[in-house]
Amino acid sequence: PPALPLARPAAPIRVNPLQTPTPHPYGRCMTEAEKYTAKLVGSDETESLELDLIGGLPQKSFIRPDGENGEEVVWELVPESEDYEYRVGGMPGADYS
Repeated sequence: PPALPLARPAAPIRVNPLQTPTPHPYGRCMTEAEKYTAKLVGSDETESLELDLIGGLPQKSFIRPDGENGEEVVWELVPESEDYEYRVGGMPGADYS
């Protein structure tokens, strides 16, 4: 039988590192450049806010003015929340020890 021609190897796939999917703790696959919608739960209202994922994960906390009196407060991610719920965690720079 005649010899078969050798197949050319496939070209390597080039991937932009900012678009590489990162596993998410809740089982969803997201990219580092994506945003997510956070729910800010205050004492009397709930507000939605778009935030950037950091390393494919939601931000653990951030500082933002409180809707009630305008003072800056620390918003902390509720760990067991599947819908990115944040609650007030304290005042920036306050010593709670």
